[in-house]
Amino acid sequence: MAPVFLKRYDPEARINRWYRVAIQPTLLDPIAVICSWGSLSTSFMQARIIPMDSFDHARKTAQAIVESKKKRGYWVA
Repeated sequence: MAPVFLKRYDPEARINRWYRVAIQPTLLDPIAVICSWGSLSTSFMQARIIPMDSFDHARKTAQAIVESKKKRGYWVA
């Protein structure tokens, strides 16, 4: 699965954000879902690493995260 980059923009609510979901191998776990997010108007960024046992489980988790973000107003950029 290629990394997915999502954006959310709502000037009335002063929302200008991005969210990225990727699947990558790590040093300690076989594979992990990497989620990072931040504001498009600043350089501030945070990240979360979710360790997984298998690629299939990681893919399903990443797809669920992307679908959840779409329901909250994000779109794939």
